[in-house]
Amino acid sequence: MDRNHDWINDPRQHYNDTDLRDIDTFISSDSRISTKEENLTVDYQTLNNNQKKVFNRIESHYHDVLVWHQVEPLRIIVMGTAGTGKTYLIKAIRGRLQEMAGTGSKSPIVVLVPTGVAAFNINGGTIHSKLSIPIINDAKRLDIQGERLKQLQNKLKEVRYVIIDEKSMVGRRMFALIDMRLRQAFPEHNNEPFGGRSVIMLGDFGQLPPVRDLPMYASTKRDELSDSGFVAYKQFKEAYKLNVVQRQSGNSKEQ
Repeated sequence: MDRNHDWINDPRQHYNDTDLRDIDTFISSDSRISTKEENLTVDYQTLNNNQKKVFNRIESHYHDVLVWHQVEPLRIIVMGTAGTGKTYLIKAIRGRLQEMAGTGSKSPIVVLVPTGVAAFNINGGTIHSKLSIPIINDAKRLDIQGERLKQLQNKLKEVRYVIIDEKSMVGRRMFALIDMRLRQAFPEHNNEPFGGRSVIMLGDFGQLPPVRDLPMYASTKRDELSDSGFVAYKQFKEAYKLNVVQRQSGNSKEQ
């Protein structure tokens, strides 16, 4: 469940009153949903070797950023099937970067996922909600300016790292929209891919495909927006693979 999304008003465009009868009380009545911040404490020693490679790469990069070294934004793909510790790795990265940013500082990282269920599982946000991308993607709805644009820029102004989980469900058009929104969120870097932010994608392309969209790696020529998503994907040259099924290894209950 993405708590930042306007679940009450947006669905009214797509569902009748009978279907929406309990929507106003759903969140408050579900005892599983807590408004408390997630505990980001992770024992980094419990990361396996492949997880540590990714963790150390991002930690080292953010250290260079903090000491004002000139470094290129990261373009990383982390491959891993279910149970290989992707969620645990995300939690470790998020906790460590927040720790490095310092107490009281806003998080330098945002975690994006395609669906509300996935967002709930990792305490992240949906791509649509976090980046103000409407569910119905016509040209008029995609335009963002004025107060909405200011809100997006303020919400993301401290972000340096964008993690995208469940990458198989993100198609070329959606990837292009992510690139476009990040450029708009960081206008001083609007001539740079993803607004100059580092992007780390996790998941398994063999899992659920995008809906009514081409996989981001597909080279088929389509419309301009779709083709620009493929161009954005081709920038990702650094890849890691998680291949230890942690749910069976017994190293950590969470991992």
